[in-house]
Amino acid sequence: MLTDWQLERLCAMAYFDELVNRFPGGRLGRVAFSLLNGGFGGLELPAAMTETDWRRVMSDIQNDAALRTLTVVRSSDIAFGTRAIALGDRAGSVYAVFRGTSGDGEWLDNALGMTQAETAQQQAAARFINELRKRAGKRRIVVAGHSKGGNKAQYVTVTTPWVEHCFSLDGQGFSPDFLTKYKKEIAERKTRVTLAAERRGFVNCLGLYLHDGASFYAGRRADPYPGHPYGDALPFFHCPDSLRGKDGEIGAQSFQNPIPESLNRLIKYFLTEPKYAAGRKETATGLVSLMMENKSASGDNIAKALVEICVVFMDLVCSDSAFREKADAVFTDETVTMLATFETVIHTQKSDEPSSLLSLFAEQFSKRVETDKEARGNFFRSLKYLALLVMRIFMEPEVENAILDHIFWFIGKLLKHLADILAGGVKTALIPSLWNTLHAQTRGEKCLTCTKEERDSHFGKMLTHLDGCAEA
Repeated sequence: MLTDWQLERLCAMAYFDELVNRFPGGRLGRVAFSLLNGGFGGLELPAAMTETDWRRVMSDIQNDAALRTLTVVRSSDIAFGTRAIALGDRAGSVYAVFRGTSGDGEWLDNALGMTQAETAQQQAAARFINELRKRAGKRRIVVAGHSKGGNKAQYVTVTTPWVEHCFSLDGQGFSPDFLTKYKKEIAERKTRVTLAAERRGFVNCLGLYLHDGASFYAGRRADPYPGHPYGDALPFFHCPDSLRGKDGEIGAQSFQNPIPESLNRLIKYFLTEPKYAAGRKETATGLVSLMMENKSASGDNIAKALVEICVVFMDLVCSDSAFREKADAVFTDETVTMLATFETVIHTQKSDEPSSLLSLFAEQFSKRVETDKEARGNFFRSLKYLALLVMRIFMEPEVENAILDHIFWFIGKLLKHLADILAGGVKTALIPSLWNTLHAQTRGEKCLTCTKEERDSHFGKMLTHLDGCAEA
């Protein structure tokens, strides 16, 4: 049976499923050979990987006898509603490899996967495995997949009796309903599942984990890849090649970065706290619409989703001390680098007028704060926490001034906009107070040189005022 690191290479190959389709009954080495010898010309390279990255994958396959001699057993079949390849080896094993998200329909399916027991795409993956079983007979079935493909691989391992081993590479998690419905099967089969991700991977944290044994690796971001066009973008943390350094070797086993770790804690709270049950599906689909830049999606629905997540975040900040204590861990040198990934996006959004989405968000958020006493109290208590968190960012020596300026611009724009809308409803003197204090202490070099005593003095009166407003 192939190792997990050989399966990791197959996870990448699944993104060339249409090319693999051209070699029914042929060997995977032929696909790699065709690509290495001019086959990349005219191809749109998938999965946020460059031609250099893909050549490394193909070379690894060519140089590995177990991989290059794999035979194409079954290609992706749209009739099953899933994207996958199936490969067989001489030892009697069959490897089904699912590719990641493809198209808007699968993005929405991702959202549903966090809010209901199972989805159409997951069930299609199970049909693919059941059909493969009919053809493969008693041959061993092993599954793998990246991103959404990793979620499908986990799903079929739990819901079908045929899978002996699963490798999920930064695969999405599941809903509470799935974990309840298949509680018995999960208990019996979870040890068959390997969960792996680059420690800054941001998909594995979307949903509940199948088990607590996920492994995280310091991938190629630990060895900066000069000139790589995706080097400062989030896909770099998630692509099928993300576990490897620039030398092509798997990175050292490490720990999950505090940002995706905290995001998972937030999502888990949202998915399991009964008071948020009514709006889960709408919130999840709204956030996914924002992520995939769905132009047909309602801005109002997206704004509602953002408001709901902000309310959940404020609730968690105020109720979970462990979540709050992540603040110091989050702003390590590494994580500060992640802030830089948004610099270009932030710069392009900078304008004199707030975006329509920001206006919708601020309007709906203010209404929620006005009408929901618990949300209002959490809002003011959260502002105290966020004020300290923001100051922590600005005091971090590794944050470049250009990034500070862009982040600061967004904070100021949002606070001033909220102040204008909330003026008639609740006490809002703290918002301009917060803005003015940040403005005075974080412009230029002064914020980077003030002592702890000076910083405490700067924020003392403002934080006292925030405490008072929290009871309003």
